[in-house]
Amino acid sequence: MTERNKAAIVIVAVIVVSSIVVFGVLSGPLHFEKYRSLDDDRYLYLTIKGVEDTEIFMSFANDSALVFSMDVLFYDERSDYNIVDPESDLMWTFIFEGRGRVKQINVTFGNGVYVHPVIWGNNVSIYSVVNNGALFRGQSFDFTCTQDSYSSLNLYFTEDVNFYDQGVWVDASRFTYINLIIDLPDGMMGDLEIGEGAYSVYEMEGWAYSAASRISTNVPLVQPYLDIILRDFGHASIYLHD
Repeated sequence: MTERNKAAIVIVAVIVVSSIVVFGVLSGPLHFEKYRSLDDDRYLYLTIKGVEDTEIFMSFANDSALVFSMDVLFYDERSDYNIVDPESDLMWTFIFEGRGRVKQINVTFGNGVYVHPVIWGNNVSIYSVVNNGALFRGQSFDFTCTQDSYSSLNLYFTEDVNFYDQGVWVDASRFTYINLIIDLPDGMMGDLEIGEGAYSVYEMEGWAYSAASRISTNVPLVQPYLDIILRDFGHASIYLHD
């Protein structure tokens, strides 16, 4: 599958965030970024919440020093938002609260840090490509539509990832439409639990039904494996390869 190139956002304003920053309104796009020393083994817990009518692009870069970068584009020149950015010896935490309509958010993670992204939004379209040596150590990806509105999730999990003795968990809830494309790397198993919703499996190579509405590569599963749960959705299109 050919990956789509994402349109770059022209950065007009750069905000350097240190600990806790609360903004009322601001004119123009926003840019945030964080880098690390290569001996810093903390992980990133990144949350996007309170956004509406938003396209969210999430990808990985072949850059082990990058923790993350984020570009935010609003519909209106002046929009409310809030940033919380504490740090600890264990992890970096970055929380973006949109407080309403946000046109587009682009997030790029580095491949030297394992990340736990959480997205809560209303009428959002999420496009996530997991590639470029993304690092997994048992963390989770959480995607939730917060209200009964049209929302879509497009997740492309490639075999170009790195992992240790644990894989990654993906939890997706209340999306109108889900497009799921999985191509597992060698040495990683997979398990897909399908909740309430209609779905179509268009490709299934190396996977098989292990129970009703459950598709796996092996039974019993042992770590590391990709564990995906789809909850309360409208329709899912599924493509599975081991």
